[in-house]
Order: sequence, then C-alpha cells, then structure tokens
Amino acid sequence: MLQDTAHENAPRTFLCQTDSDEALIVHIQELDASGNALGSASAVNVTALDWLNETPLVGVEFEGSGSETVVQYSQRDANGFHMQFRGATARVNVFTPLEHSLSKHMLPEEKVDVSRYLLCPMPGKIVSCDVQAGQRVEAGQKLAVVEAMKMQNVLRAQKAGIIKSVSVKAGDTLKVDAVIVEFEE
Repeated sequence: MLQDTAHENAPRTFLCQTDSDEALIVHIQELDASGNALGSASAVNVTALDWLNETPLVGVEFEGSGSETVVQYSQRDANGFHMQFRGATARVNVFTPLEHSLSKHMLPEEKVDVSRYLLCPMPGKIVSCDVQAGQRVEAGQKLAVVEAMKMQNVLRAQKAGIIKSVSVKAGDTLKVDAVIVEFEE
C-alpha cells in the first residue's frame, strides 16, 4: 500500500502489487477511503534503479507512454520517503495491507509552530549573538553566528519583529533545534 500524504486534507491511497517475473512491473490501483478500487489499474515498469547516488533515481515507464520518466526519492524514514518529480514533492508512506488498516487508528502527528523561534540548524558552537531582548530587527538582519565543522554560519531574521528573549551567549554549544532567539508574537 502506498499513501500519498502531500495532500494533507485528503491523502490518496494506492494498492501496489508486483509481477513475479524478471521485469519489475508494479500494478497500481487507487483506493477510496473504504478500500474499494477507483478506476482501472495502471502498470508501471521500473526500467532503472540508481542506488549509488546520494539521492537515488528510479526510471519508470508508465503503461502506454512509450517513454521513460525519472523519479527521485530522498529522506527515507520508518514509514516511507519523499519523491520528487518535475519539481513537485510528495510524501509517500509504504505499508503492508495490515499496517495500512491499522494506520487509520494512529493519532495524527502533532505540528508544532516554531515560527516565533530562531532554532540552531546544526550542532555547533555560538560564535556571537548579535541581538538582545527588546531589540527590533528587520528581515535579513544578522542574529547570530554558529560554528559547525570549522565553518561559520550566519543566521539571519526571516521576518521583521521584536526579540522577546535570547537563550544563548557566545561560547555555548548547541544541539540541532536548540532555541537561540524567541520573537514576540
């Protein structure tokens, strides 16, 4: 089972089955919320796999198209991966039929709003923090410098605002997503 979650309001579900012969042909059938087939099944022939790249490429030929298309996937996790095709990105979950039926009972992942914070993008050491609480900043203004792997990274304000608090000082060592600065709402 594949589940395209790019459309958060209405994820689409597909039943995928492979042929047992030498060629890798995947038969894809879209399902409705009850698990009933929608339309007719399509066959996709996987013509090439490139696993040596940092971001693997998959060559596919859609039934009746007569031409190969390249799809890229990345960011693999426990349930699936992200696919890229012609600039569009889709989150795809891969489940067995049992996992799919049980996934309907899972609580949705809680989305945390972090737009009020400047978070450390990588583990590193604070070289400087150039703002203080109460200070007004403009979009693009330098807020802090983080050193990671002997490189200094300048962190800038994404939008104008007022600094509510500063959680770090020069010399502090931070983990990924540690709060550096909090903005007022």
